[in-house]
Amino acid sequence: MVIILKCLMIKLRWLYLVLARTLFFVHGQKFEIWTEFLNGDVTFKWTNVSSLRNDILITKDSHSADWVKTNEDHYTVEDVLKYKSVTIEVREYNCMDFSKCYVEHKKTYNVIIVEAKEGESRNISWTADYFPENDFYRIFHYTHNGSRTRILKITKDKAKSAEKYVYHTRPLKSVNILFEVKNITVEDAGYYVGGVTRNDDDGGVILVVHGKPMRPTIKGQLTIRVGNKAFLECISRSTSTPCYYKMFPPLSYSWYINNTRIEGENWETYYFSVSKDVKYNNYSCRVKETVESERSDEVRINPLYGPEKVIISPQPPMNILKIREGDKFGPYNCSADCNPPCTFQWFNKIPSGKYEATYQSDSSHVLPEQTSNRSRTLFYCVAYWSEDSGNTYSNLTIDIQYLSEPIVYINGVTEKYSNIPQNVSLTLSCFTDGNPIPTVTISRGTRNQILGKVLNNWLNYTFPRKAQCTDSNIYRCEGRSKQYPTKVATFSINIPCKPRLDNRVEFKSTVYIRDLPNSVSVNVPIISNPKPMLITWNGPLPNLAIRTTISQRNEVYQHWVSSTIPIHNESFLGNYTVFGEGIELATIEITEIEPDLGSTPSQWILWIIVEVFAGLFVLLTIISIICKATCKFGSGTSVTSKGCHDVYDVTLGTQEGRGDLQNEYQYLTVTELGQFNTGRKSVDNKNNKSDPSNHYENSGKMTSGSTRPFVPTI
Repeated sequence: MVIILKCLMIKLRWLYLVLARTLFFVHGQKFEIWTEFLNGDVTFKWTNVSSLRNDILITKDSHSADWVKTNEDHYTVEDVLKYKSVTIEVREYNCMDFSKCYVEHKKTYNVIIVEAKEGESRNISWTADYFPENDFYRIFHYTHNGSRTRILKITKDKAKSAEKYVYHTRPLKSVNILFEVKNITVEDAGYYVGGVTRNDDDGGVILVVHGKPMRPTIKGQLTIRVGNKAFLECISRSTSTPCYYKMFPPLSYSWYINNTRIEGENWETYYFSVSKDVKYNNYSCRVKETVESERSDEVRINPLYGPEKVIISPQPPMNILKIREGDKFGPYNCSADCNPPCTFQWFNKIPSGKYEATYQSDSSHVLPEQTSNRSRTLFYCVAYWSEDSGNTYSNLTIDIQYLSEPIVYINGVTEKYSNIPQNVSLTLSCFTDGNPIPTVTISRGTRNQILGKVLNNWLNYTFPRKAQCTDSNIYRCEGRSKQYPTKVATFSINIPCKPRLDNRVEFKSTVYIRDLPNSVSVNVPIISNPKPMLITWNGPLPNLAIRTTISQRNEVYQHWVSSTIPIHNESFLGNYTVFGEGIELATIEITEIEPDLGSTPSQWILWIIVEVFAGLFVLLTIISIICKATCKFGSGTSVTSKGCHDVYDVTLGTQEGRGDLQNEYQYLTVTELGQFNTGRKSVDNKNNKSDPSNHYENSGKMTSGSTRPFVPTI
């Protein structure tokens, strides 16, 4: 009985081992751990050879957690960039006795961060586990949005670098991987890793790019009454990448008044009390992370305040001016400090005892010397402020009719000379202050082409199309009033453009000449602003001695390119292309006119000689063909007759449809003793092979110094 029980126990133990091996192992598999990095998190993955659970231990830098039981085949560590390294230990169990039957596997992920600024270059390096002998080693870039791009592929014999990436490792099969990322932008930030297969994870270098913060803008209420507080906010954001890198420094702020930094103001919001004087201040801000941003556009506070008093100077005694009719008075100035500008109303007392309004002006004005009028017995000036229903006045009234100098605005900017790029909207504004209201005119050029005319202080003229260099000219802004001489402001607009042919001017692209040598003078009409400094020609021959001058036509953008082209012989004939500043302008064909053979007796004689030569050529060609045919059919095969050989050496095929005599005589070459040789290979049509004994290799080459259509010598 004991023996039976022992045997049963042995069988049960054997069965247990077999079942354990069957349940817990896959024969031939190898336990392996690899890593995958994505958006700042690293995931450890492994192959579960056993179906039993695993225990894992995570160590972040030198701090270890407790062992954790898991049935998964992966574990993710978030925000791994906070650590220098993360290590995972996995216990692989291969039997039910968890205290004994396990193997520990370890994998460490080292966090390597390379930091750079935009425009710099950085080397990225790591040590590979191995370099393949017969395969590619690949380097990948994972961008901050998760997309993957292969940037380099290296073998032990070849590494092809790109403009952006340069592979520096030597020898190529070294496991010390080193490559350079050049001219770094924020798009180059991310994760760089290398390997041979999907599970290879050599490297793991994070490139952090410190970008320049976005150029800030200032927001806030800019029009504020004096005594209230102004709040300005500097708005910007970081452009540094990758976004999962959490250690970028916070944005810091700097505030400026009239380009001078305000000490102690380092916050996003700047607030201050508004006074009259702030209207002279320009406010701007700048943002800094690692790199400092550009300065924001300047803003100006518009303080609102009304007039405290109206000033008339010089002040007459008792504020009453007593004058006789026809006497002169003035000048007087009526002014008040207010914003927005006050409007002034001048009043005079009429004989009925009432006051009538006579004149309205801007925030300040000078009344010039005036001739008195009996209908005007009392004057006073009233200042009105639009932000308040009240008004302020002083008891002197000045009624002035005036016409001020025109003020010109080019696209909203006051200037008398403006450089404007092409293809932008162009608006000209002319402001002429006057009383009565003047007639304002904008005209163009020396001929005063009128673009706009209006009875108003303001005239705005917008060009119907985008600005072109043909709009470059001198413009006039005129203000006209019957009481005053015309006021004129002259201003210039310059719109640069690249050289091009002026298609509005007739230009002949073909030039005929009769006698050689000769020279050709050409005038090419072009449009260019400014005048091109470099004019070059390309022609049939290099190093052409072409003389060129550039002269202005009617307008600043219109020019003549005047060139003299020497034509010494026939090799100088052909197409000539002119370039301005490297830009092709026009192509001119220079060709020779054939002589008129019927013009003179000498030309008639030349024509007769040419005809005789042509006839002899045709006759000799027919004789050659007959002789050739005789040699061909005399034997019935492709042979060379001795008698014929004294005249030519050529073999014709005998198959039907082959040996086109006309095509056989492409050209002839002059040889010794007046013999003729064709410039084609003779072909044995029967065997479809070249017969080296019955032809000359003359095709495309010169014989006796020249190769040309044969003309017999008389």
